[in-house]
Amino acid sequence: MSPVKSAAAAEVQLIEQVKKLLLDKKGVSAWILFRNGTFVTTSADEWRKRGKDASVVEMKKHLEENGPVVAGCPLGDFNPIQLSEPVGCWLVLFDSDRIVTFVPEERASGFGGDPMATGLYGRSKRAQDAKEMEVIYVCEP
Repeated sequence: MSPVKSAAAAEVQLIEQVKKLLLDKKGVSAWILFRNGTFVTTSADEWRKRGKDASVVEMKKHLEENGPVVAGCPLGDFNPIQLSEPVGCWLVLFDSDRIVTFVPEERASGFGGDPMATGLYGRSKRAQDAKEMEVIYVCEP
């Protein structure tokens, strides 16, 4: 398989895993997913009030402001949670409850179930997404 096809397949898999994870979550009606697994959420009410374009801009700005890692303050904090479904995957939560990074099993398995290593990896992906700002999926309410 060529690297381009492999990257595209991984992106589709990431989108499908996050969609399944967020399906029917209370209070999470709209979200955007970034290339490295970070997603930012907003409510349906906020989405409708702003409209699609302004909502996406606001969520990107929220990640830009809260995504970079700053040691010694809440922007450096993280809370890794291992999921029971999909098996082997993790969520890394941060100070902002609207920003979460999904760590797929194929990445997390390299950390041997170590929450600290997985959390540091997720935090680094959040910082990378905050820098690159590559949205790969937009979920509307």
